[in-house]
Amino acid sequence: MMNLQQLKIFVLTAQLQKLKLVAERLNIKQPTVTFHLQRFEEECGVPLFKPSALRTLKLTKAGESLYPLAMQITMLSEEIESTIAGFNEKQRGTLRIGSTYTPATFLLPEQLVSFKSMHEEVTLSLEVKPATTIIEKIKNYELDIGIISYGTIPGKHFISHMIFKDDLKLLLHPNNPLAVKMNIEIDDLIKETFIMHEQGSTSRLLIDHWAQEHDITLSIVMEVSATETMKEAVKKNMGVAIVSERCSLREVKQGELVYKEIPYFQQDRFIHLIHQKDRVITPLMQDFIDTTIEYFRTCHNDRSPNS
Repeated sequence: MMNLQQLKIFVLTAQLQKLKLVAERLNIKQPTVTFHLQRFEEECGVPLFKPSALRTLKLTKAGESLYPLAMQITMLSEEIESTIAGFNEKQRGTLRIGSTYTPATFLLPEQLVSFKSMHEEVTLSLEVKPATTIIEKIKNYELDIGIISYGTIPGKHFISHMIFKDDLKLLLHPNNPLAVKMNIEIDDLIKETFIMHEQGSTSRLLIDHWAQEHDITLSIVMEVSATETMKEAVKKNMGVAIVSERCSLREVKQGELVYKEIPYFQQDRFIHLIHQKDRVITPLMQDFIDTTIEYFRTCHNDRSPNS
């Protein structure tokens, strides 16, 4: 009968593709890895890796079918260990957090420092990815908690705490003529060049939908994944950008950049804290959820543009 150790070795081998790397990751000898893989294949009754003269191991069709199931089992086993540890001793354990760029950059750092100071024995892991990636990892138990900028959280797999709105704004150089215009119209933007978020990001999907809805084509001079790069490009008057309002509050306050409303744009993006609906919430997780929601709401009230 297959065991959990064999499943873990199979999953790691599929991911790393080299027995040496698997052995190093698990801190065991390479022949031990080979032994467990051979036993696992024998018990499955089908080859799971393609024969190759190279040392790189690739999955067969059977292996590809088995991999997501094996990964889910290994993730759930780690979830069981983490849950038990969370109840045995509240102050220990690892908290796996996923976040999109805006909260990870402008909201989370202070909260993580504060939380760590109250839970010194806890290991915090932060993964910064697009919202769709974070949602998928939460669904598959690869992350404990997600903090994302998003519209409506899809599906029935999640509990979502909607913390506050995360509006998008036009970001302009102060010398841009639109910076002093009271009401910007869509026709004004057709004449501008845009520094845009990368394809597939939540912001880009909302912007593309808005452009299609109003039958306009934006002149894109550059696509980037980092908001800081977009801000610097606007500071050089390379073009205009559409970013989260929270991203440039300091620069706008200091007069380096200017915010304007996007004409006829429906603002439906929020900062959410999400977790898997079916998972057990440990005391450690509950502490993080409660303190993070409280901190974010206080931070939002203190730093809102109108405060």
